Amino acid sequence: MLSGFVPRIYERWWRPALGRAVKGVLGPGMADELRIATRLLDLSEGDAVLDVACGPGNFTRDFARTVGTSGLAVGIDVSETMLSRAVSDTRATNLGAQTAYVRGDAQELPLTNGVFDGVCCFAALHLFADPSRALDRMTEVLAPGGRIAILTS
Repeated sequence: MLSGFVPRIYERWWRPALGRAVKGVLGPGMADELRIATRLLDLSEGDAVLDVACGPGNFTRDFARTVGTSGLAVGIDVSETMLSRAVSDTRATNLGAQTAYVRGDAQELPLTNGVFDGVCCFAALHLFADPSRALDRMTEVLAPGGRIAILTS
């Protein structure tokens, strides 16, 4: 049985508290991380963006707003519970047409190479068994001239 409890704990308390503990009170919060990544990725209307280890989809939905209805924001996560939350929260918005979620491993991204204008990974690289392999896969799915934003605590 899937529970919405784990994603709520993660997004509301665990990640913000851990982020503050690791980065200090002057480090960037989640809103700042989104702003930084959006600037680094330089996304625009019509782009395709991949959010690796998307969790409950908060950043995926923000990217979907940026790329608009002619673009696509894809969130991928290994956790069925997190993806369930991402899908249900996205249904509550009007972003369904430009948002998709995939269950998969960052080290073996089940996606076509060379299609994403931007790839991001927030606070998760240290969780992968083989971070180098995950980074290789992220670069492989990038379109020529695409950008990657990695933010980790």
